[in-house]
Amino acid sequence: MPVRNKADLEAVGGTVRGPVGSLAEVRVGVRNGGPGALPASVRVEFTVPRGTTVVSAPYEFERDEEVIDQDCRALAADGTPLTSASEKQPGARRYRCTARAGAVGTTTTFPFTLRIDRGGHHSGGRVTVSGGDAGRASHDTTTANDIARVAVSVWPGPSWATPGHYVAAAIVLAVLALLALLVVWRRKRSH
Repeated sequence: MPVRNKADLEAVGGTVRGPVGSLAEVRVGVRNGGPGALPASVRVEFTVPRGTTVVSAPYEFERDEEVIDQDCRALAADGTPLTSASEKQPGARRYRCTARAGAVGTTTTFPFTLRIDRGGHHSGGRVTVSGGDAGRASHDTTTANDIARVAVSVWPGPSWATPGHYVAAAIVLAVLALLALLVVWRRKRSH
């Protein structure tokens, strides 16, 4: 008899980009690659890359008010969840999130804001996914993609120099160059 609800859990990683001292968001999670839906929850474990610090992790104040566990919890050094979630749960080296992977093609991600603390090579960042409900097997069809990297790309510049600032600066420079060409062209026409 075929196993129902077979699904391929795919870890979703990303790249943190910016100069030393800057803040960058990375979204980590899981994708259901099919061929079937996944009714059980999925455990997503995020190991923070060395050379970075989490300054903001997923946190919903309303869940604490209603005494409902957070979707993401910081982990202690021994791998157990911290006894209580504190707002934004900053500073931990590992986090465990619970995702509901659901229908085929569904991607569930969790936003983490990292500060890039130093330049050089950053390693160790990864996302690992597994069936989160011991009572219901996930029937993951391919385990080779259950781990994804979280890379860090550091470039020189001040901490405020994020990709958006570089794009804005490039646009301003292009407009100024166009204006300079227009002025030169008008002077040549007037002579």
